[in-house]
Amino acid sequence: MKLLQYSIFQKITHLSSFCFREPSVRNLRLVIKASQTHSILTKMVFCRYRDSVGLNSRSGMNEKSKNGENKQVFHWDLRALRLPKLVEADPRGKELLRGLTAHTLPLWPGGKTRVPTVAFNSALLEALRIAQKAGQMVRSLEDAERKLAAEGRGLALVDQKSGVPRGERVSRLLVLADNGADRFYRAVETLLRQHGPRVLALRLDVKAETLGQMLFDPGQRVLLLLLDHKEAVSAMLLAQCSG
Repeated sequence: MKLLQYSIFQKITHLSSFCFREPSVRNLRLVIKASQTHSILTKMVFCRYRDSVGLNSRSGMNEKSKNGENKQVFHWDLRALRLPKLVEADPRGKELLRGLTAHTLPLWPGGKTRVPTVAFNSALLEALRIAQKAGQMVRSLEDAERKLAAEGRGLALVDQKSGVPRGERVSRLLVLADNGADRFYRAVETLLRQHGPRVLALRLDVKAETLGQMLFDPGQRVLLLLLDHKEAVSAMLLAQCSG
């Protein structure tokens, strides 16, 4: 029995060593599959693999920025963000950037992250309605967190596989109502720091009840919307120049 266990251990260790050299979720699954009938070995190999690639039980992958720091400590700065190519190519792009940087406020009284504050108008409402009809909108903070986390894990694996760093541009937009609790805005600030320069937030001067009624049904309250497609993000940003 001991000889058999040692033989199994050798095979799993050999496989896991290969996976450590080429870390990915697929390789992790191979390790677990190879050792699934031996719970102690499974736990041991998984822990070794997890520690080697920075996995944790809550987020799945500990995403790191290019300087090696965890994205939790990304210092979100509007001036450093690169807007979508569709916006930069538009003649209104420079005007938009000046407007975004000129009118900013902290997300909450003790917050360090400043986001643009935007006057709500019919052009912005129409851009939101178009995104909603196209299925390019995620509603609620919880769903936005799940969506961005899943995208982040996918991007991390792509970067790892290609070995070529991607240029960071805004590709997702958080649209916020202005009457949430401080706890809500603290959670939004955390989300921005986690996902770094690919996510921008706009705080509209509109109540959650008004936004919900205009986009959904009377009585609906909407504190946050995530636009998860580049075209929808670009249209929403450029709509500010129409007000």
